[in-house]
Amino acid sequence: MRHASANHASSYWLATVALCIGVLPAGATFAQQDTFPPTFFVVTEKNPPGSDWQVVSGTWSPFEGTYRSSGRGAADISTIVSYQNIRTPGEPTPNLPFEQFIYRARMFNEYDSPSSELGLVFQYQDVANYYEVAFSTPGGVLSLRQVINGVVTTLATSSRGAVAPRTWYEIEVHWNAGRTTVKLDGVQAFFEVAQNEFTVGQIGLISHGAFRGRFAQVWVEVPFGQQPFREDFSDGIAQGFSPASGQWAIAGGTYNNAAVEQTNVAFLPIDPSQFSLFEYTIRARMFNPYGNSGNQVGITFSGGRSELVFSPTGIAKLNRIENGVRTTVASTTYNGRSKTWFDVWFDACDHFCQQNEPVVSVSVDGLRIFEDVRGLGGGSGVGLITHWAPGRFDDVWFDYGRIPLPDVCTQTFSGGQVGGISGAWNTTGGTLNSTAVGETDIAAGFCSGGNDVTYRMRLLNQFANSGNLVGLIYNYQPSGSFYGGDFFEVVLAPTGRLELRKFIHGVRYVVARGTHAVPRNIWFNLEVIRNGINTTVKVNGSTRIQNVPQGELPAGLAGAVTHWSKGRFDDLSVVLHPQRQRSCGSGFSSTPAARLTGQASVFNGSRRREASSNTGGGRAARRMTPAARAHTLLLPELRCDVVDDVVGPGRIAGHASRNVVEGQIVTRPPCDVVIGA
Repeated sequence: MRHASANHASSYWLATVALCIGVLPAGATFAQQDTFPPTFFVVTEKNPPGSDWQVVSGTWSPFEGTYRSSGRGAADISTIVSYQNIRTPGEPTPNLPFEQFIYRARMFNEYDSPSSELGLVFQYQDVANYYEVAFSTPGGVLSLRQVINGVVTTLATSSRGAVAPRTWYEIEVHWNAGRTTVKLDGVQAFFEVAQNEFTVGQIGLISHGAFRGRFAQVWVEVPFGQQPFREDFSDGIAQGFSPASGQWAIAGGTYNNAAVEQTNVAFLPIDPSQFSLFEYTIRARMFNPYGNSGNQVGITFSGGRSELVFSPTGIAKLNRIENGVRTTVASTTYNGRSKTWFDVWFDACDHFCQQNEPVVSVSVDGLRIFEDVRGLGGGSGVGLITHWAPGRFDDVWFDYGRIPLPDVCTQTFSGGQVGGISGAWNTTGGTLNSTAVGETDIAAGFCSGGNDVTYRMRLLNQFANSGNLVGLIYNYQPSGSFYGGDFFEVVLAPTGRLELRKFIHGVRYVVARGTHAVPRNIWFNLEVIRNGINTTVKVNGSTRIQNVPQGELPAGLAGAVTHWSKGRFDDLSVVLHPQRQRSCGSGFSSTPAARLTGQASVFNGSRRREASSNTGGGRAARRMTPAARAHTLLLPELRCDVVDDVVGPGRIAGHASRNVVEGQIVTRPPCDVVIGA
């Protein structure tokens, strides 16, 4: 099954965005984001309402940086009514005419009636025709509905359990050409529910009987262009994969080439050169059932002019192919053998890195084996390749950015970096020390992380009471960002108090509780493990909180936090997890690897700033007919020294010939736009 996600990036793409985006809110402005892929998003509604909102029913007004509904009506609605057409400036359109979009907003219900709800309206036509998803507090029920000719039909419900009033939560709608996926606080609740009545419309907000319902951080994200994806083949379809030679088919949940021939290739549904996607990463698990040096599996890139191949004898090679002749540019060993799955991360920095030639790095099972290898051929087209082996492949991912090292970031605080955001901090004695004894004192920015990472740190609490807390902070959103000031934290008191918490829109919530047995003035090890959006907490190696969802925030900074205490901290690390197989519906959302200025980073997860990813689950990709594109693949002249383990030992005659093969590649323009943020 193909899982896709949209992302955002740098200012280089402003001109390209203007060419490929259909419409945006009339008052929208561009915002730059220093991440991958090379796309833009439009931001207008961090603090709604903007000038393009119109009240349909009820009483709506700005309030303390939010948009508040206070009418207590049965269905109070406000929508965005004007979207600017970029191709023809000055000619706004009243609808959002995209086949795919992601619509997200935060909301806060001050009313405690079980029948009161707040939610999102999408594909709005008029007061009697629209779709909606709404959440009740304190009932804790999420409902997906359609309203057609005034008749309300509930299509799906999901119970979260009792939720206290005055709790910020976030609803996210993924519209996919007539199918709706919904997430609540990053956790998938509904998946691709059919809604085919309306193909275009407006987006808006809705209140059912809620008094002083508040909304903030509203956006709509429209995916364009080459989107990151994850293909696990679980649905029996290799979406967009284009075999150029060999016998490729799905069996047993993996993508397999049954042919044992000189060279067989299946192209992936990407074309890194089509729109100058400078840095990208391919991840795939591989299996070679044969055992000799000429039996190879790997990745072909640069339109077949370069390849990364692995033999089951433990040798990996980067080869350049010119005029049918293969030249080994780099060779090394890896921990590989026959009939054993291994995990490959391949990244290439194209075009501007080395005079239009890729700069390649490779990791296997989390260990870097090639670093910034140059001298390989440039060109378009990436695929899976086998030489004289019936290779098997699984969990094929494409994303933007380059491979982060397995140990992405470590900080021993010996260099004097403090990173204080609030409170008073120093690094006296080679540790990070909090000395202010404030309500919330934060030091962050040493490392960054998202999902599928493990945070580790040593901590010491100098105070003794239950309110004296020290802890680790993660996914901290820098000031000025879309969710500026929000974060997750794990905090501990010497009395055995342990809490997993979130700080959202100025309000702190306890997400889960546990216990521990570490007294004051004793160093201990804290480990926070992020598997997708789920969090596990270990204290001195013992699991105290396990698999608790935290999907509200994108990747962010990591560091230390104290509440009414003095604390000492040391040995912070952020370690990226090896690739793990995912299943659809896990609630994981992918994000590309990204970089914060001056910081080591892991942006591998939570959502698009995300983006999941994030990802099983992830953003549902509409199956699209691949646009055919012919690629010339020059297969090398091989002198076969290969043993076919199936047929039996012996040499297979080689063919000294040059072959030309055509393949199909999915091509899409590189624009990913957020509307109403």
